[in-house]
Amino acid sequence: MVRDEAGTVTSCAVAIGGVAPVPLRLKAVEELLTGSHLDDDTVAAAAAAARQGANPLPETGYKVQLVEATVREVLERVRS
Repeated sequence: MVRDEAGTVTSCAVAIGGVAPVPLRLKAVEELLTGSHLDDDTVAAAAAAARQGANPLPETGYKVQLVEATVREVLERVRS
């Protein structure tokens, strides 16, 4: 993630592993973050966007919630 002097996200790449056979790029999260500040609303929206397109296999639906929580936690760490 690259931010300018004002704290605006100018570019970012977000991917997650361990939830599919290959790492997944979270483009919806990237699009939401680019041009924004990492305020509470943006972090919450980005975490929710991480769920977009999720199609879990039987008995793996819990991973969708883990992805959302992980994205939220990472963004909160980056912000601080």
